[in-house]
Amino acid sequence: MARDAMQTSRYELKYWITEAQACTMRDYVRRFLVADEHARPENNHRYSVHSLYCDSQKLQTYHATRQGLKNRFKLRMRFYDDNPANPIFLEIKRRVGSVILKQRAAINKPAAAKFLLGHPLVREHMQGLPTDKALAALNEFSSLYHEIRAVPCVYVSYSREAYISPHSNEVRLTFDRELFAHSYSPTAALCVPPRAHAASMANVLLELKFTDRYPVWMRHLVTALNLLRVSFAKYVRCVDTVGCPWLSQVGKDLGIAS
Repeated sequence: MARDAMQTSRYELKYWITEAQACTMRDYVRRFLVADEHARPENNHRYSVHSLYCDSQKLQTYHATRQGLKNRFKLRMRFYDDNPANPIFLEIKRRVGSVILKQRAAINKPAAAKFLLGHPLVREHMQGLPTDKALAALNEFSSLYHEIRAVPCVYVSYSREAYISPHSNEVRLTFDRELFAHSYSPTAALCVPPRAHAASMANVLLELKFTDRYPVWMRHLVTALNLLRVSFAKYVRCVDTVGCPWLSQVGKDLGIAS
């Protein structure tokens, strides 16, 4: 799972849809897209996504998202399972106007766990052959993390079904379901969290993602089903679900003043 095909700049359009609409869409989009590399056929092509979001003790990135600031960012550490051989992805997700910019670097899990305890990240912690793009992402993640005096905040977990262009990742469509939130615990850092706190979603969350032109077939799909765009941030919903009363203590444990 260490291969990184993430696009650095793209558009993301979100919609609430029903399971019946998802079923209709699935048959239609398979004319243009294929299931992504993480898909599990035995589980309806779905797989689990887990992200540990990091924020300042005053929840700077949370409030920027809630306020709808046009230029903002989030910091998260994403992983897919508890396999120690698989990496943690350090991700910076920025919004600049209507465009989404993403940077990502894969590092080994022990290094990620030590980073949360205050240890620095270096090139040697990267998994696989480091590229200039990935190394820049590593350095930028570390810089932003320290700039806002971030601490681990909350786990965001959900089930994803994803389809991509056959020969690139320039067009991507995802169905997200079963959103769960869990508070961060230093004793169980970067482990798949228990599904203890369901964070309600109105229905299936559809996301259409593309890097250049809005594909004509996507536009026809949205029009045919009369879909309306929505704004929904999983991180915000999960913080609202579990709260973050432990942030101040985490900061104290790491020697960070609020």
